[in-house]
Amino acid sequence: MALSVPSGWRARQVNDHTLVFSGPENTPDWLTTLTLTNQQNPDPVSPSAGARAMIADYIGALKNRGGDWEVLTEVPLRVAPGALVDTGAQAVVRFQGASGPVRQWILIFPRTDIAAVHLLIYTAPDDLFERNLDRVRATVESLVPLPSGR
Repeated sequence: MALSVPSGWRARQVNDHTLVFSGPENTPDWLTTLTLTNQQNPDPVSPSAGARAMIADYIGALKNRGGDWEVLTEVPLRVAPGALVDTGAQAVVRFQGASGPVRQWILIFPRTDIAAVHLLIYTAPDDLFERNLDRVRATVESLVPLPSGR
């Protein structure tokens, strides 16, 4: 997969399948992250159904956690026809984090050529979420899935 991240943001590889991008240290953007991870699709027969199930599981986990949370939006994630990804799922949620309200935008791009999804999660303190949203949208729009094995 290829993508373009916001200028000045740093990447940290968490494991073989996960990268975390964040703003420069000692700035408000340091508290803002974009996580990209590749996971197995729970429904390899119907990639879109698998993406919807993953969003439902995520929202269910928030509900089970209790506390103050809300789903602000949950809609299909449309992609260009003929791409290596199928219609996915996305949601924006708000919940109470350790240091205050947090907002997340979760995007799930299911692959059509392999039983996997590309999962992106943009996380920011609620009052900083809009600040980087355009840059994160540009990153999401720059996403280019590469054929399996590349």
